[in-house]
Amino acid sequence: MYARAENLNWIEDESNQDLSFDRNFIRQKVVPVIAERWTDYCPRVAHSAALCGESDQLAEILAAQDLIAVYERAERIGWSIALDPMMTLDYLRQGNLLRHWAGQHGLPQPGHKVVETILHELLPAREDAEPLVIWAGVQLRRFHRRLYLLPVDLEAPDQLPATIEWCAGEVLSLPDNSQLSMTLEQGKGLKLSRGDTVEIRFRAGGERCKPLGRSRSNSLKKLFLEYGLEPWLRNRIPLIYIQDQLAAVGDLWVCDEFSVGESEAGFAIEWRFPQ
Repeated sequence: MYARAENLNWIEDESNQDLSFDRNFIRQKVVPVIAERWTDYCPRVAHSAALCGESDQLAEILAAQDLIAVYERAERIGWSIALDPMMTLDYLRQGNLLRHWAGQHGLPQPGHKVVETILHELLPAREDAEPLVIWAGVQLRRFHRRLYLLPVDLEAPDQLPATIEWCAGEVLSLPDNSQLSMTLEQGKGLKLSRGDTVEIRFRAGGERCKPLGRSRSNSLKKLFLEYGLEPWLRNRIPLIYIQDQLAAVGDLWVCDEFSVGESEAGFAIEWRFPQ
């Protein structure tokens, strides 16, 4: 109408007349009937849309407040929230929080069925279970009374090399896209010189070591439980070997005999996943 009134030329898309498209069917067949029966349908629809928009804004504000209350923190991979305060929220707020949480990190929001699965199956699962819900490449897991939002595929590569050489002081990219780096620090870290080469291996089973300050060695399985390393990271954490002996486990701990003294400088390790 505006274009005609102003004598403007336009190009008509021939698909606009194709009633197989829902938008065209509604515009040409449904809207005229509504307009004939309810002549004031335009302001009514606009009013309803405004109310829906306000409801969405209120839901976002409430979810942002709830996200603060569940103590979100960044993890080695993804983010986590505390499960106990989340469980005090009612059902609708829990679902609202889950959708907001994913959206805050640019991830696809879970749909209705996924939220139902999370609330009815993942959250109430046994304490010793390792429940998992996946949607659109996103994973939601539970561990140590926290809920983990994980934006990546956590399966370790099928073929991991037996060993990878790593030159002290350099950044090393691993097959699962994680990275190892070293920084020289006083009184902590590995006893190495810049340019020394160490070996990176992965769990094969049966590994043991004695972390700095311990009186005896323990299995990695037991130490992972003690240090609270998430189960989905245990088979992919890099093990640092010096002269065929386990010297450090990722950035969790350095084995006693390979640690520098307080008056020495050592290489502190960082193992991280780019977000």
